[in-house]
Amino acid sequence: MEVYANPTTQTVQPREQPASGISQGGQLLLLSMRQWVLMKGSQQSISQTLSPTYNRLRCPTAAIDPLNEFMSLLALAAIRPIEIRCHCSKTLSADELSLLKSLRAIQLDDQDRASKELSTMLTGSLERSFQRTAGIYVETLRTAGLSLTGVRHLSVVPARDKEQS
Repeated sequence: MEVYANPTTQTVQPREQPASGISQGGQLLLLSMRQWVLMKGSQQSISQTLSPTYNRLRCPTAAIDPLNEFMSLLALAAIRPIEIRCHCSKTLSADELSLLKSLRAIQLDDQDRASKELSTMLTGSLERSFQRTAGIYVETLRTAGLSLTGVRHLSVVPARDKEQS
């Protein structure tokens, strides 16, 4: 199975989410995943490519190694193709959203939710390896003050009271 980039049009499809509105940590993760896919197979180092961005955000570049590890694991062991869009896309694919949700759950120490999000991509010990490595990544983001929990379009909307209808 292979992780692939999929350039898209500017319109938002029904199941797509806009990339705007995610936290700074989420934006860094999204950019990093998209850049990783572009760099895959290139002679250039992903660390060299991402370091200036991480430095600008005062995030330790040590976060790039676990990112590379969990993206490599996903690329080599996914049970199906994973859609990672090109860096210019203004929307999130369903897979990108699931990955953001899974890392958000890991940051919130909710392994069950993370497992649920990852269940269509990885199985068994590979999923646990992904979670362990992604946990190192999100902890590094947290030490830099970057959170994945500020994803606005993932908030819970209260049910409408029947009396208000």
